Amino acid sequence: MAGMDFSMPKELVFDAIVVVEERKFHVGKQYLATHSRVFQSLFATPGDPEITIQDVSSEDFLKFLEFMYHNTDQITAQNVESLLTVSARFGVDFVMARCENWLSLDESMDFSLRLQLAETYKFWNLFDKLLETLQSEADCQQVMKMRFPPKLASHSMMALCRRAAALAKEAAKPEGAGAQITEEELDRTMKMLAPAEDDHSQMELTVPDDNASGSSGTLGDSEDTGAELVEPELSRILQRTFVVPRRSRKLSVPEPEEYEEDGFSETLELFQEEARSCHDDTITLE
Repeated sequence: MAGMDFSMPKELVFDAIVVVEERKFHVGKQYLATHSRVFQSLFATPGDPEITIQDVSSEDFLKFLEFMYHNTDQITAQNVESLLTVSARFGVDFVMARCENWLSLDESMDFSLRLQLAETYKFWNLFDKLLETLQSEADCQQVMKMRFPPKLASHSMMALCRRAAALAKEAAKPEGAGAQITEEELDRTMKMLAPAEDDHSQMELTVPDDNASGSSGTLGDSEDTGAELVEPELSRILQRTFVVPRRSRKLSVPEPEEYEEDGFSETLELFQEEARSCHDDTITLE
């Protein structure tokens, strides 16, 4: 059976025209209005049956119509983003639900993109489910290396840090105070939060020696001062994730403005603000 041709009028089926990017689509008012209050409102005005839609592409809108009119009832990696874009714009809930279900079951799409879509469209159950599929710190680190859109970086990276911290805790020995990592591992993790280029300017962060105790301490924390950090959630993540020996060492932390376009500046600025807010006997910023 041939699919619907939205470029031509069809008697008793199409009674309105939707213009997207100067491209005309013939549609049925009642059918679209049944599934969308936005369309219901748009078609409620009497008079010219032709309306113009902004903020969506004509290709995305065509894929949406093909799905709505059953030219195809399959959600694929090729059309899921288009369906989400248009159905979110017009509040077509059943299409949103179908897309969420597909993203939870189909693993053909890149993991990082599925995570981004889950956050963009507030599919929080899906977001948590995807995080739970990460079974090791290495899995989390691999995802951290991927580039998220700037508006998603902070939430996604913090969620990944929390997941990595939970996995580290599970893997820690029962008698240990926490999962200790080496200097090299810590440096690699910090660079993943903001990958540095060799020619970028850097600032040095020094963790002074504690010769008296020899015990393990937590980055950004001081037992005797109890310094309160600027961003509580980020502080907890850093404290749970990075447990390092108390001895003098330096970390290379790139300047935040170098990574404005990659969306990592917010995370770095919070971390650096924490360092500045701590007492000198905990962390000094050179």
